[in-house]
Amino acid sequence: MKQLIFSGFLVGMLWSTMAQNKVEIHGRVANNKEFTRVSLLSVYDDERDTLARAEISPEGHFHLQAPVKRSDLYRLAFSPRQYFVCALHPGDKINVELDAENLTRIVSTSGSSSFNTSKKLADLYLENQNLLNNANNRLRDDKTQQYCSALLQKINDAQQTNKKIDGHVLAMIEQTQQSRQWVNRFTARGKVLPDKGDSLRFMLNNSFKATIDNYRPFKLYMQEVRESHDLTSVNSPNFADINPRIERYHSLADTRQQKAYDVLQNYCETLSSIVSLRDSLTFNGKMDNKTTKEKLTKQMQNAVQQYAESVENIKEDYIKQTDEGNKLSAGIEADLKKNLTTIVQTYQQNFNRESALINDSIKNTLLSNKDDLSVLMFMDYFSQDSHADLQNTLVNALQAKYPDNRIVKEKYEQLHTAKIASSSKNTPAPEIAFNNPEGKLLKLSDLRGKYVLVDFWASWCGPCRRENPHVVNTYAKYHDKGFEVFSVSLDTDKARWQQAIVADKLTWSYHVSDLKGWKSDAARLYGVNSIPCTFLIDKEGNIIAKGLRGEELTRALQSIFGE
Repeated sequence: MKQLIFSGFLVGMLWSTMAQNKVEIHGRVANNKEFTRVSLLSVYDDERDTLARAEISPEGHFHLQAPVKRSDLYRLAFSPRQYFVCALHPGDKINVELDAENLTRIVSTSGSSSFNTSKKLADLYLENQNLLNNANNRLRDDKTQQYCSALLQKINDAQQTNKKIDGHVLAMIEQTQQSRQWVNRFTARGKVLPDKGDSLRFMLNNSFKATIDNYRPFKLYMQEVRESHDLTSVNSPNFADINPRIERYHSLADTRQQKAYDVLQNYCETLSSIVSLRDSLTFNGKMDNKTTKEKLTKQMQNAVQQYAESVENIKEDYIKQTDEGNKLSAGIEADLKKNLTTIVQTYQQNFNRESALINDSIKNTLLSNKDDLSVLMFMDYFSQDSHADLQNTLVNALQAKYPDNRIVKEKYEQLHTAKIASSSKNTPAPEIAFNNPEGKLLKLSDLRGKYVLVDFWASWCGPCRRENPHVVNTYAKYHDKGFEVFSVSLDTDKARWQQAIVADKLTWSYHVSDLKGWKSDAARLYGVNSIPCTFLIDKEGNIIAKGLRGEELTRALQSIFGE
């Protein structure tokens, strides 16, 4: 009987322990249109190690119960690629509402201090992102910015077009001068020198064809395109000093091009007729007739003598007006860029001032909850390079409370063993040679000759995933100019790494990992102890900047490649 009583006591103790370890999550998914089930998994494990599953009702409600033996990070997975990362503790009873359109956001929660901390921090991050989006929207809608940008684009287009047209005109003038030299060389007192007729026809025919080839795009521009480059319609009262220069630039281009067209039109039409006649005579076999050849030679000679002087006479003024126009457009362009820089800086300063207040709130929230595991999901927003004291405080607090936690141990080890000196600015970038998801070895040195962003990230890193859209946009803008991204993942799960690449549309070819997580050889070599962490490498393979994110990355690439 005593044995039975003792056995009953053990069973009771076992049930009591299991009940204490059980986590209950009463949840709702707002704006849900696609999710039908939710699974609870460890943040480290794959789909086969599911702790619990639950159906999601048509109204978005679900109820999960699962044995949780240790405090750690877990995933509420709604699909293989869409999940919510959270900190759970044995015995938690949590109410939470999530947003299906943004699973990093907690709509409301109760029952868990870690969930409350996550909500506060996520809301602050979202506030900062909204602040940036609003600043960008206000900048985009700024009338003065719109005017400057539109005019700058028109000036650039006009410059490019006028440069091409001026090139065609000057080429026609030079060909005319060449034709005149051939006539002078092979004639005397108006007559072709003996046995020089064939040579003169050959030389003039080639020169005429080159002139005609340059005339065709010039004619098309004058008759159909020129009006679209009229800059006088974009005058603005905000830039009275620029308007007269725009009108002068337009007037110079219009005047010189019209004068050249008036002179070249009849000349080039005459040349076209002569070339067509020669081609026809050659095709019909009539060029063997001496009289025919002499008659054609005379026509070619007369055309040059009739028009060459008037064509050559426009050269000096044309070049002079071209140079003046180029100086004007360069000055206008410089002033417009200066105005745009001032406008952007004003919005940037306003954003920086407001963002600094939010960042202070984020830091204070992190420090107030420094030993809460939820901090792990947000602390990498502040890099070790710029916020070493904050990182040290958070990691040390977490290590004191959770010394056996896998992520905490890795961060603590990184914090105390990283050799940052090996990846200092203006030093050669250490080689990285890892496999891509398909098992192909890729080397950082393969990209020598390009500007490269070495981007340390991971699929489980919230700040990394939030930064990825900006990296994608930056890559799309500058890739054709010689910019490449070399992504180094600190994942340990290959499937999640691949899924994140697809989900975030990371379209560049260089994705590598040794799948060692924080123990990655590349992370140790570069002294990476928080992510996202970036290094900008120049064409010679030297590190020229570290920790570039968001607008800082954009400004760095603008300084290299231009707008």
